Formats: sequence, structure tokens, C-alpha cells
Amino acid sequence: MIFFTSLLLVGCRKAANNEGHPSVNIEPKQMIGVWKLKTVGGKDLAAINLQSYRVEFLENGEWTYSGAMAGPLSGMEMRGSGTWNIQSGNFSYTAEQSKGQSNITLQGNILTFSPDPVVLDPKNKTVTTYERMKE
Repeated sequence: MIFFTSLLLVGCRKAANNEGHPSVNIEPKQMIGVWKLKTVGGKDLAAINLQSYRVEFLENGEWTYSGAMAGPLSGMEMRGSGTWNIQSGNFSYTAEQSKGQSNITLQGNILTFSPDPVVLDPKNKTVTTYERMKE
């Protein structure tokens, strides 16, 4: 069973370099913008009854999230906000009453969380990928 929570934010690994490999030290400015959830544990969103989920990281250190469920929970929506920062290579967050850290990598327009701050699976550390949305 997979549980959805407020976005838990993350410890950083790397940002993309010119060779297409994740590079070291993600800068906060690289996170700014809207990111759309693409995969959860290597599966598309429909496989876990999720219609959509997006996160927006703002320059002022705040973020917002929103999503919609599919399948038996169709019509159920979630949204919220919190704070985030990157210091000494660690990505940390608050989300309503929650707070935490995780590892992230950035390669081109693909952001990976491990474990994910949005989707929690009590049996596994869920890895997710997000794609930067065009403005």
C-alpha cells in the first residue's frame, strides 16, 4: 500500500553537467519553478491511482503542491505548502506539520527524489522522478 503525504524535502546529490551525468551541489536557483511528477518507483502515475501531482519551488524558500487522485479515489484532491532550502548539499523541507530531508539528483530537466517527499511506501524507499514544466 502506498501513502501520499505532504512534500517531504530532500538531501542533495548532484545537478546535471555537460556530459549528461548528475553533477555535484545543486544550487537553490536550479530548483525554482514548477515540477510535474512523472514516475513513482519506476511506474507511471496511473499504476498508483494518481491522476496528477505538481510542486512549485519559489525563490523565497516556500513551495506549494497540488494533486488529484484517480481510480477509486477519483475526485479527491490534495494541496498545501511549506518551506524548503538547500544547505551544504542537503535539501530540507517543511510541509504543514511535517519536516524532513531526502536525497535529490538533477539531470537536465529531470529531478529525482530518494526517498520521495510526496509518496511514501512503508515497505520501500520510493524513488520518484519529476519533469520541469515549461513556463
